[in-house]
Amino acid sequence: MLRFDACASAPGPQGLSHKAKSCDVGDGLGGSFDPPLGPPHGPARDAGRHRRSERRGMSLESDMEVLSEVPLFQELSRDQLRLLAFGAEHRVLRAGEILFRAEARADAGFVVASGEVHLVEGEGEARHIAMTVGRGTLLGEMALMADTRRPSSAVTATDCDFIRISRPLFRRMLQEYPEIAALLHQRIRDDFLSMANRILALSETLEFDLGDDDDAPGERRD
Repeated sequence: MLRFDACASAPGPQGLSHKAKSCDVGDGLGGSFDPPLGPPHGPARDAGRHRRSERRGMSLESDMEVLSEVPLFQELSRDQLRLLAFGAEHRVLRAGEILFRAEARADAGFVVASGEVHLVEGEGEARHIAMTVGRGTLLGEMALMADTRRPSSAVTATDCDFIRISRPLFRRMLQEYPEIAALLHQRIRDDFLSMANRILALSETLEFDLGDDDDAPGERRD
């Protein structure tokens, strides 16, 4: 059974343990930072800046590649992907940590850059893994466009790296590229229509099956 305790212990390297915590990083919590270093002087400072610039460039390119795998972003140009990648943040979680809980307010979407995530539904004995997703999956698509709540909990199945895209960042891209807003609106509309058609087809199938059970007891079909 999956645990959601904020202080559940998980084994660490060399037999040590760390506290697995509920990060809910999509809703304003979590994250880490490196301690500031003293300012270097002379060539060492310039070399450090150059290395940081190279790492940032490599990170942007890899983030753009991951974002291009998301169905919602597949029509975006390189410049548009770069805008998202540049303004996004990374969240790194270890296996067994909670990215967000069901019913939590959502103010950002998360793209899985690496690792696998369990989407968990239900409470108590009814708690179960609805599905497991991996690289290129966008968690919280609707959160990019409107104030909403998480429909399920997300728990890391492995060590994971996420690209966090805030709603203000996404809206800024739509403002700078209004033609994308119309394209995304059409894509979301098509997705909703497809889902509605699947639900309608399932409903008709259930009604047909129930109708077959309406025969009177003892009545034989020809």
